[in-house]
Formats: sequence, C-alpha cells, structure tokens
Amino acid sequence: MSRTIDTHAVATAMLLLLSACATTEVPPPSDDIAAAAAAIDRARQADAGRHAAFPLAQAERKLDRAQLLAREDDEARLTARHLAQQSIEDARLAEEQARLAQTRSIYDDVRQTVDTLRTAPLADPGQTSEGTP
Repeated sequence: MSRTIDTHAVATAMLLLLSACATTEVPPPSDDIAAAAAAIDRARQADAGRHAAFPLAQAERKLDRAQLLAREDDEARLTARHLAQQSIEDARLAEEQARLAQTRSIYDDVRQTVDTLRTAPLADPGQTSEGTP
C-alpha cells in the first residue's frame, strides 16, 4: 500500500511540475530587440550601408521579423529572441566590415602619399624657391 501511495505522490508531483512549466509565459524579448536596434544604429553610423550593405540588410530584416513575432505566442517569442540575437551579430559584422573598409581606404591613401614622396625628386638644399643659390 505504501508503494502505491509513493507512486501516486510522485505522479501527482510530476503533474504539478509539468502544469507549472506549461503556464510559465515567455516574456517579450524587449531587451534583445532594443540591443539589436542599437547595434544596427552603430553599424549605420559606421557607414555600413555603403561598405557592408548585405549584413546590414540581414540585421534589419531579422529585427523587423523579431518585432512582429514578439507580439505573438510563447513559441513565436522564443523565435523573436533568437532573431534579435542574430540581428545583433549581423549588425556587429556590418559595423566591423565598414570600419575595415574605412581603414583600408586610409591605408591606401597613406601608401599612395608615401609612394609619391619616394619618387619625387629631392630639392637641392642650396637652392631657393626661385632656383638661385
């Protein structure tokens, strides 16, 4: 008899636990969505629209989808959270690609200046600007 009571007690405890889990509502991923929007803003400020348009567009699309799904049921909210997190990573990639492109451009400018200076004839230190000593 005590074995039956233990089995019933365990079964009852498991049902209570499962019902408690089933009634837990997934909160909207507001923080993740806000972080994604901020990451996209930083990427735009880094001129990602010009230098990294594809990952920036990916981030924007995922954020838009996450914002829509955040208003739906628990499963959709979980998907929204994942999309917002992916959006953050895509925006970070876009920002880094834009910064890399800008750095390369600066490097190319400096290198061109150095090459120009290397090939420029040296002025005679004894001459003035009019060509007379």
